[in-house]
Amino acid sequence: MVKSKKGTRVEKSAAVVVRAKGAVAASDDDALVAEAMRRAREVYSAGEALVHGYGEWLFANVFAGDTKSVLDADAAPPEAWGAIVEACGSARLPLSRATLSNSLRVAAWDKRLADGAWSGLSYSNKVALLPLDDPKAMRAAARHVLAASLTVRATNEYVANLRAPGEKATRLTPQLAQRRVTRVATPFEDDATVSKLATQLAKLDREDKAAVKERVEHTIKQLERLLAAVSRG
Repeated sequence: MVKSKKGTRVEKSAAVVVRAKGAVAASDDDALVAEAMRRAREVYSAGEALVHGYGEWLFANVFAGDTKSVLDADAAPPEAWGAIVEACGSARLPLSRATLSNSLRVAAWDKRLADGAWSGLSYSNKVALLPLDDPKAMRAAARHVLAASLTVRATNEYVANLRAPGEKATRLTPQLAQRRVTRVATPFEDDATVSKLATQLAKLDREDKAAVKERVEHTIKQLERLLAAVSRG
């Protein structure tokens, strides 16, 4: 509340904003939200491009474009790679080991696969497919992800289903659903196990903690859906 020149008290509206170049009127909430989301996508895409580009540089300069030295388990990495990995999370190299490794592996798979569907994926979707670690499986998965326009989260779930031993998501039955939930929940029923996990997770760097936090929060929401399903009737 402020006083006018005549002494009349006038309430300032919280909706009033200073219009700057490129700003959106606060009274138009839908446009404001849409603009915020558009700018966030630009930031996200720019970040992805930078990380992807860094991986390509590492692949070309540290590993000399050799896919075997990156992707084959029995191949020894260059000596310089050990020093780079050791510096992860420091002021000298403020990236997590996971970010570093993923960027390098994506670059190596870019060369090894040379596939149209794989090339059409976003960097984050490529990272989500890395656990498949098989050219044939990754090509097929890339085609599915691209055709279905899967989000990164949906791609992670798709890959988890593909990797579930002896199970196919398209043939899910009530009994199979029960076994899956039991298998996932069992490790977390032991207090000692959870305490050990918590201790180790607390040691992660900020970026990795944020990634784990997002995954746990999403998992909790999904578990709440399962709890609601078995609470009915």
